[in-house]
Amino acid sequence: MSKRSGLLLGLGEFISPKGRLNRLPYFANAAGVNIIAFIISLTFMGLMSWTTEANPAVSFVVQITWVALVICLNYVWFCLVAKRLHDMGLTAWIGLIVWADTAFLLITMSMEIVGQPLSLYADTDLIQTIITIVRVIFSLVILFTPGQKGENRFGKSPNYYLQPQKPHVLEG
Repeated sequence: MSKRSGLLLGLGEFISPKGRLNRLPYFANAAGVNIIAFIISLTFMGLMSWTTEANPAVSFVVQITWVALVICLNYVWFCLVAKRLHDMGLTAWIGLIVWADTAFLLITMSMEIVGQPLSLYADTDLIQTIITIVRVIFSLVILFTPGQKGENRFGKSPNYYLQPQKPHVLEG
């Protein structure tokens, strides 16, 4: 059996945007990444509210650490999206839609960390809402659109191990 015969990807496959990924393994791995992101966000929000009162320097380190983790988790998310797009026969560049709200979040978090007001972005809630709606629609499209059957330019079908193989004839 192939190493992709299960639902969950190994760490090496998580950090690579190469290859193809079916809908069900995509959903399972994306759900796992989202659960981890939710737990990390809750933890860091609690830490930031506690450290802001205790020590501003520690709060700064906590915020920078959170930004780094957001970037890492979104890279993993991008890798999953890239593989799903590859399965559909599309380029991973389309997956940069995933980074739109992350870039906006990082800009707003960075401005808050350095203490700058967000007057530059007067309509941050509206912009964030629009980006989130686009991301949800994009996520639903890549979740429910079936992949290409057979081999495409990104590799063999993830269902390759399930497809009947031609019997090998011994010549002699």
